[in-house]
Amino acid sequence: YDHFERTLEDVDAYVGHIRDRGFDSFFLSGHSLGTLRVVHYLRTRGEDGVNGIVLISPPDMFGLLDQRTDGRSKTVIDEARELVDDGKGDELLTAGRDHPVSAASLVSLYGDPGVTDIFPVRLGDEGDYGDIERLKVPALVTMGNVEEAVTIDADRAARVVADHVGGGARCVVISGANHVYWGHEEELAGAIADFIVSRTQRNS
Repeated sequence: YDHFERTLEDVDAYVGHIRDRGFDSFFLSGHSLGTLRVVHYLRTRGEDGVNGIVLISPPDMFGLLDQRTDGRSKTVIDEARELVDDGKGDELLTAGRDHPVSAASLVSLYGDPGVTDIFPVRLGDEGDYGDIERLKVPALVTMGNVEEAVTIDADRAARVVADHVGGGARCVVISGANHVYWGHEEELAGAIADFIVSRTQRNS
């Protein structure tokens, strides 16, 4: 039942809490759908105080939906929009996912590609990466190379994303790791720690 539009409320609360505790410089990190939330927050609220971002397994949302629905993504989105228009936004759909999602949530995620199609790696370098190209803060981009949330080779996907980050990016692909890094948590944590330490030392 999540609505992507509520991202700003959530991240505002986190950032407000950090600043209330006296910190004026911080990192933002997101995993999977959370990477879209991080980028959406930065493009809307700006980058003041953000020392860097960590994008863990950024997904190609529209490529995945099309794959999971056997090319019926437009039909699925249109059906969800009709349910919302009929006041049935809470009706649960499968939409090719391994867990149900409400029609309203589906529309919030896929109804406006200009908002959520942030990592269109299915299109390679020809995709529109404007949201990350406009970033001025550096990023760490990580992926596993097993069962990732992309429809092309994970190494290629990670590199495409990293190459388009306007503030520059470090790219780490963890061999044998899946989308949630089971069994590879220490490698992921180490990559994140190295990135944060390098950024902190550079700015100290």
